[in-house]
Amino acid sequence: MSKTRNLADVASGTITGNLSFSDNEKAILGDGDDLQIYHNGSDSYVDDTGTGALILRGNSNVTIGKYTGETMGYFETDGAVSLYHDNAIKLATTATGVDVTGTVQADQFNNDEALPDIRPSLLLDFANSKTLDPRITFTRGSTATYWDGKTTGKAEENLLSYSQDLSNAAWLVSGTTVTANNTAAPDGTTTAEKVAISTEGDYRNISQRPTGLASTAYTLSVYLKKSNWDYVSVNLQSRTSSNGYINTFGQKIINLSNGTTIGNDIGTATTTDVGNGWYRVTVSGTSASNAEMIYIDFQFTNSSGQAAPSTSVANGSAIFLWGAQLEQRSAATAYTATTSSPIVKYQPVLQTAASGAARFDHDPVTGESKGLLIEEARTNLATHSKMNESLDNFNRGTVFANSIIAPDGTQTANVYREDTANGAHHIQEIIPNETANTVHTASVYVKNYGVSDCQLAMRISDSGDVYKKVFFDLDNIVVSFSGDTGYTGTITDVGNGWRRLTITGDVGDGTNDLRVHLFNCQGTGTTSSYTGNGWDGLGFWGLQVEVGSFATSHIPTTGAAATRAGELTSVLTSTVMSAHDGSIYVESTSGPAGWDTTGQYNLFQFGDSNADGLGVFKESGSKKFWYHARRANSSFTNVNGSLAWADNTTSKVVLGFNNSSQRFYVDGTLIGTEQTAALTQLDPNQVTELNIGTSGNAAYHQFNGYIKKVACWPKRLSNATLQAMTTE
Repeated sequence: MSKTRNLADVASGTITGNLSFSDNEKAILGDGDDLQIYHNGSDSYVDDTGTGALILRGNSNVTIGKYTGETMGYFETDGAVSLYHDNAIKLATTATGVDVTGTVQADQFNNDEALPDIRPSLLLDFANSKTLDPRITFTRGSTATYWDGKTTGKAEENLLSYSQDLSNAAWLVSGTTVTANNTAAPDGTTTAEKVAISTEGDYRNISQRPTGLASTAYTLSVYLKKSNWDYVSVNLQSRTSSNGYINTFGQKIINLSNGTTIGNDIGTATTTDVGNGWYRVTVSGTSASNAEMIYIDFQFTNSSGQAAPSTSVANGSAIFLWGAQLEQRSAATAYTATTSSPIVKYQPVLQTAASGAARFDHDPVTGESKGLLIEEARTNLATHSKMNESLDNFNRGTVFANSIIAPDGTQTANVYREDTANGAHHIQEIIPNETANTVHTASVYVKNYGVSDCQLAMRISDSGDVYKKVFFDLDNIVVSFSGDTGYTGTITDVGNGWRRLTITGDVGDGTNDLRVHLFNCQGTGTTSSYTGNGWDGLGFWGLQVEVGSFATSHIPTTGAAATRAGELTSVLTSTVMSAHDGSIYVESTSGPAGWDTTGQYNLFQFGDSNADGLGVFKESGSKKFWYHARRANSSFTNVNGSLAWADNTTSKVVLGFNNSSQRFYVDGTLIGTEQTAALTQLDPNQVTELNIGTSGNAAYHQFNGYIKKVACWPKRLSNATLQAMTTE
């Protein structure tokens, strides 16, 4: 039975040892039992039941935490109050406000000064909604490409394990032995295997048996070379899970002395001479409807192509093998090595928007939504953008067309492999009859296939026929060296090792055709002339040559130059605000490097393309500033601000206007001064539309960047609100 102990009856004293209370017994302080401390068997309580406040005070700092030492809250004298999550500070007060680490989520946020006092009449959140408001009119008279941030496609694949180690137990041998790393492989390394007959008999081979799918296209490929025997069969078979034979759906029997075929192929088969006695053999076909296993083997045969009987092939008869690959597709791609596990890689797939369809573009690697892409009309002057239909020239190497998966997901990209000669190893494309003394931008998608350092060059005719070049490091995704004054380059990661390279500069006096070259290089900023190793190279696809100081989105071509039309986005002003009273907010990301060199870039224009209205734009060249333009009766008034408008920069812009004043803010900064000119001279019948990312004319003045968000209010908001809206 618990008892109440009244320590107030003790005049003074010292307690030595613990003072223990059982569950639900309380330490009670105060005349009216105001403060009670106790444990009820489950939880511990400090109850302040009396009048006044519960005050916790420390001499210096106060910490609230777990008994093990984990901090939950920390209160610093004359300093911060910090709140923790899992022992990490997430919110701390500062001398000027609050510092938050991480993302703030709130059901509601109220800031009387920052928020408008009325709802917007138009709210377009392109970056998040990825849709057009029904009131929006969007036009583009052609298809166009973009990244949707979600679609991926299968790229490199090899369903065999230990593709370069045939001595591993993953490979099954029948009457044969494997000598590992016996001779130089096609890539120059001593990694090719020797497979020799060790016991005479029928069906002497080496095989692997991965799980397979029924009624599915497969392709087997391998590099083969004669050792002392000529004849080998490359086979694809359908089998049951218990290894029961169903059918052979792919086969080629080859004479390794000369690469000729013995008998008839089954399915589709190819033989490619890759030099130094090596042949790459591929066989393709579709598995049986009841297949559960894909049996692949490389089998010794006699000169007639029959499985080797003991009387025909002696012990010690041998061939060389390297680089076996099985893919679930109808044609072989470039070889991908495996060790203990098969490899299947995926990459972002470049999408094509139909004519008149808006593009909500994304970062292909992170998937980040960039917003509505608005671009000017551009023409790809390179008539064969895939560079496999009509390759004009390549030096000191070989091009393997359609051998890898391109950024658009099709098997149309190519690999250039250098030879063993000394000199410049490169491919080129000729662009005839180019306009002289004009800035052009060439771009191409490139991938490392043994070469990280490469060079993109334009061959022009000023001062002779010379190369203007930029060097790139594909692995580190940097422009490693700008080789020539006046020429600039960019490199962009688009996923799975693909990079888009660009070079920009003046093409010269036009006395010769423009040529675009892609070089293998050795080392950062070095010459492209060296002795090749016969294997290393580059994947390439998507050549584009356009007049302009920066590259735009990819424009495919198939035999002739092609044009992507300019884009227009607009909404009728009658649905959003009047010509004499309103506010327009736009969040955008400006164009790429070189974007500000030529032309005029309209963020928006409230009016129409030729008459009265208001707008925000930037002019090129030395006038790299934000402008607020006011036009009445074809007479312009420009407000030139002191804030530069940089390439590839996200900005928040708002323009508030009425008949007595107009204010223009960019990222919290007032641009110029408040304008007090009346807007009554603006004819409402002329101010008919809000053009977003354009001036209202498809031929020029596109923004060439991303519109992330647009909001309109049917009144001029207060200066404090306008500024707060654009402040981070």
